Amino acid sequence: FSPDSQSIIYTNTNDGAKLYKKSASDNSNGIPITSVSSRMTTVSPDGKYIVYTNSSDGVKLYKKSINDSADGIPITSITGYNAKFSPDGKYIIYEYDYYGRKLYKKNADDSADGNQITSSDANINTPAISLDWKYVIYTDMNDGWKLYKKSIENDSERTLLISGWWIYPTFSP
Repeated sequence: FSPDSQSIIYTNTNDGAKLYKKSASDNSNGIPITSVSSRMTTVSPDGKYIVYTNSSDGVKLYKKSINDSADGIPITSITGYNAKFSPDGKYIIYEYDYYGRKLYKKNADDSADGNQITSSDANINTPAISLDWKYVIYTDMNDGWKLYKKSIENDSERTLLISGWWIYPTFSP
């Protein structure tokens, strides 16, 4: 959904996995807003931009206006998945997948890859970011799928929340 809940952005697998935008109040298919294979979209808090994984360009993150059909511009030079905007729209956290998933934090308005915020030996799966953007929780596939919590803003050690097989964690409001 867009922040105002008026539009839905989705990957249309019937049309080459392009991104589509449609009204949330009707049953139309909407209109294509990319011409390339795209997935894992996030909408900026102000509703003006989307960041998505461009599968046609080495699975990099791209940023574009939500209101046009241009494919946007690359904002990473490395593989990126599951991007999330900070509440103020200034930063993005995303998964980097190269011999195990890591979490990176980057400026939303530049093409630098940003800084890794999880340890180099972690293999992250299903991260969730707290609503105040202070913490991330995730499972570590290299550590028996244990659930961890980590500060986004500092280099503190991660905290084990629970052992076992945990996926798809989330924060409640």
